Amino acid sequence: MSSIAETLYNLKYIIGIAATCLCLNLRAQIIDTVCTGEKNIHYYVIQNPGATYQWEIEGGTIVSGNGTNNIQVDWDSIPGIFELSVIAKNQLGCESPIQIGYVLIIQQNPKISKPPREEHIFPPNAFSPNGDGLNETYKPVTLGIETYSLRILNRWGETLFESTNPDIGWDGTYRGAGVEADIYLYFIEAQGYSGKWYYLKGNVQLLR
Repeated sequence: MSSIAETLYNLKYIIGIAATCLCLNLRAQIIDTVCTGEKNIHYYVIQNPGATYQWEIEGGTIVSGNGTNNIQVDWDSIPGIFELSVIAKNQLGCESPIQIGYVLIIQQNPKISKPPREEHIFPPNAFSPNGDGLNETYKPVTLGIETYSLRILNRWGETLFESTNPDIGWDGTYRGAGVEADIYLYFIEAQGYSGKWYYLKGNVQLLR
């Protein structure tokens, strides 16, 4: 991530030799994105002779340059969106507040840790979709699995069923009709929360 942001605003029409104050409303926008705790980030506006600048900043500390057109900022360790503005004063003491915009501070190198957990996949070797309410679907038992894919093939290699949801099993049908009692093939590809991949294949017997 870039650590230098240079914001240019031409103030010569705001602070000049004229005795009147000319105020300019600038549309606020996010002008920079930094990480929490970044140091010595550079911001400036174009210098006008005889002018002084009073910077106002949220979410950070001006470490050098306040009173001039050129500052360096150390950003805090709290993420958020913070306003950056400056009050420019000409030789006659006329002040023009200018809202430069907003700086987005994001968490540096966030680490999302997942608690350790047990992982396993147990594919049954038989099921009986016969309407008795017992073992009606072929559904491997999983624990600690984040991603999952199951395919069921017949002995000729034709895919009869696919699922990426471990809670949805095969009911022994293909295109709405029950298949014959036979031996079928299963292929399972899954990844646990630990990041470990599992590749399993084998036979499942369909009983009627």
